[in-house]
Amino acid sequence: MSTRWRAAIGLAALAIAMGASARAVTWTRAVTAHFEVFTTDGARTATAVASELEGIQRFFDTFMALPPFTGLRTQVVVFGNRDEYRPYRTSAGSAAYYQPATDRDFIVIGHYDADSTAILTHEYAHAALQRSGASYPTWLSEGLAEFLSTVEWQRDVGVIGAPPPSRLAALTNASLIPIRRLVEVTHASPEYTTEHTGVFYAESWALTHMLVAGERYQPRVDGFLRATATGSPTAEALTTVFGTTLEQLDSELRQYI
Repeated sequence: MSTRWRAAIGLAALAIAMGASARAVTWTRAVTAHFEVFTTDGARTATAVASELEGIQRFFDTFMALPPFTGLRTQVVVFGNRDEYRPYRTSAGSAAYYQPATDRDFIVIGHYDADSTAILTHEYAHAALQRSGASYPTWLSEGLAEFLSTVEWQRDVGVIGAPPPSRLAALTNASLIPIRRLVEVTHASPEYTTEHTGVFYAESWALTHMLVAGERYQPRVDGFLRATATGSPTAEALTTVFGTTLEQLDSELRQYI
């Protein structure tokens, strides 16, 4: 069973739990124009998450020139602690996840604190990419979401691209996944679902950063994104658009990190 199907089943179970297990926990709900937040962590958290997500959406709508929002509100589930979240997570290393559905999107996060902004932004980035109509391979979807999750506000200007410290730390002493294999990883691959998740996310971010912001590759990255968004095999798009080999990219990525 794929991670995505497990997530969908988990959300169905969660909906039942929210209705049938009110005795065990107290759920609080906050509603804004685009989000419906449910949490076991109280009204303050519900309001804070809903407000923060509205700001994140405004950034993505402007930055990515997204089409007008026409769907149902995104439902967001925020657990009060990791123990409550554990039965519904998609993998042992999953702090949160995004799940699209036919009529609305869902975001589930294990807990919310002062350090959760990047996690919320990462998960909403997946929703924004979905709204854009792009269908990227797993590594690029996660790499772009991680790259975009670094947005910081400086006098009403969103600045992105700073290295997430946790991702750099994960790459410091790790053996990198060969790019030939990285681009083949799916949601069902062991690199995505097991203890290698940290390296997979970190390397996906690093390769995306090199292509999007690196001096050599940035001028051609739009062509690469268009090719992969429409289904071209990643390995072919990398070598054709950038005029390189996967082995050369492996070497350059190590130096870039």
